[in-house]
Parts: sequence; structure tokens; C-alpha cells
Amino acid sequence: MADQSSAATPTRKRRRIQPFEVLTIGAAIVALWVMLGPSDWSAGLLSGPGPDTSTIAKGERRAQLLASHERVSFNLLSGFSYGDLPPMPGLGASMNTPPRSREQAFPPDVLALDGKAVAINGFMLPLDADEAGVGHFLLNANRDLCYFGAPTRVNDFIVVKMRGDKRTVLTHLPIVVFGQISVGEERRGNRLSSIYRLDAEAIAAGTAYPM
Repeated sequence: MADQSSAATPTRKRRRIQPFEVLTIGAAIVALWVMLGPSDWSAGLLSGPGPDTSTIAKGERRAQLLASHERVSFNLLSGFSYGDLPPMPGLGASMNTPPRSREQAFPPDVLALDGKAVAINGFMLPLDADEAGVGHFLLNANRDLCYFGAPTRVNDFIVVKMRGDKRTVLTHLPIVVFGQISVGEERRGNRLSSIYRLDAEAIAAGTAYPM
């Protein structure tokens, strides 16, 4: 009597990859490589979006920017009292401050910076950071000026926007920012929001002068 348990198990045939399938896949890869280019392939598909490297000054370009931009310190920008600080919110007091004329509000040497190309040391406090970098940030006089630190004087920070809607790298280390500075009150309604703004073309690691 035959042993029923020894019945042969049917074997599955493996599907063979056809030559035309290999050629089709290969052609698609080559077409994608040609369309993107090797640099886009490695910098884009494999590593994902990131900051525009043209906004980061290194080596010779950093030296050129330092030579063509006036070096300005927060010792100058913050070295005077810009009226009374507005009361802290939540205490029942208004944040409004009366407008001041430029000549009354700023020392002559600070007012003379308006419209100039400058290089300024500071620390970045991002306002719109994402995976593509930072396009809008505050440049603070020191590392302690943050959302959770002590109240900040209005002349202790600069509102920075990268030129041409570009984005740069997010960092908590000291940086130098290169760009054109605007000096004067900026208001939202009756509220004073800034007195310094910078249209930035590049940033660089480190400092342009002793901090």
C-alpha cells in the first residue's frame, strides 16, 4: 500500500525576466540620468532639498565680501537708548509707542549706515525654518536673545530676509551676515516692530571682528 504522505509537492515555476524588460528598465534609468544630470541626481533625489549653497560664503568669496562691505558691530547699533521699551504684553498695557523722527531717534553715525552694504556678526533666530533652510530670521546681538530669554531691546536685533527669496542654512553658531541695511522705524499699525532690517545676500561662518 502506497504511503499517501509521500505524494510529491507540485513545484512552482520561476518567471524568467524577459530581455525586453531589462532593456526597458535600463532605458528609463538612462533617460532619467540624462534629464536630471549627475549633480542633480546626487544632490536632489538622493539627499533631498536643502539650502541654496550660493548663500553661504566661504574662502575667497568670504574674503571679497568682507573687503566690499563695511564691518558694523552691535556695539554701535545697540550703544544708545532707543526711547522706552513698550510694556510687556498680557499686563493690560498697550504695546503702542509714539513715532519718532529719524534724526531724533538715531545717533548720526547709526543713521549714516542706512542703505549701505554691511557685514554684521550675530546669532540667528529663525522665523521660517523648514527642510529647505531659512529665508527670514532675526540676527541677535548675542546668543541669549531668544523667545524664552529676557526682554529684548529693539536695537539689539536686525530683521533679516535673504535676497531673492533664497534660503540659507540654519545654525546656532556665530555668523556674519552680508547685505544692505535699512535704518528706521517699521510699524505694524501703531506698533513698533523693528528699527533695523537687512536685505541679505550671503552668510558666513564665524565672525568678521571680535565679538
